[in-house]
Amino acid sequence: MSGPTTTDAPPTSRRGARCLVAALAFTLAGVPAAWSQSAISVDSGVGYPGITVPLSVRLVLTESAVAAQFDVTYAPARVRALEVLRAGLPPHWLLRTNEVAPGVLRVVIYSLDNLPLPRGGPVIRVPFAVAPTEHVGSGPITPARLVLARLDAGAVALVAGVPGFIHIRPVHRRTNGVVDFFFASEPGVRYSIQATTNFSHWVGLTNLTAPADFMDLVDPDAPHFPYRFYRWVR
Repeated sequence: MSGPTTTDAPPTSRRGARCLVAALAFTLAGVPAAWSQSAISVDSGVGYPGITVPLSVRLVLTESAVAAQFDVTYAPARVRALEVLRAGLPPHWLLRTNEVAPGVLRVVIYSLDNLPLPRGGPVIRVPFAVAPTEHVGSGPITPARLVLARLDAGAVALVAGVPGFIHIRPVHRRTNGVVDFFFASEPGVRYSIQATTNFSHWVGLTNLTAPADFMDLVDPDAPHFPYRFYRWVR
């Protein structure tokens, strides 16, 4: 019985701060995303168990805002947020971040000169370390408790939080060409792991008994091939 085949392809005065504080009283509930409203969105990406995936956070604004506060929430058992990086945020903007609870990263962005926030592009990038045991995905990485402050200290109405995801693919090619890959398995069942470049001649790589629901494997010979396909056989 064969398993699924996996392929590897080659290769500001302080008024701005006061505006933010005043707007905190207007914390808004999440609403469905729409082009007619402002939004804070997290990009999606592709990852692999044990590697780090940077995701950009974007501001899509339908009106001018001078400060923002929001949380980025995620499943800490699946991924872990690392140090936040600037991505399109001008250097004179102040960026403050803090992990206020497991799986909750708080972000505050403002200018002491009351300059308007960038509208549309990425402002920060959050690297997420995927747990070595995660073979499915990150689950939603969601902007929550969104507050955007206008120059008059009022809150921008109807701010949507658009989640992103890290999708786990079963093959990861390292920079040196070595390939890591995994298969879904049945614990206690013995499998033969095979590879091919043409689907007619399969080479045995190893035989092993699955220790859990997934088998993690390494192909150190992958750098010698422009591409390779893998399968398991019970």
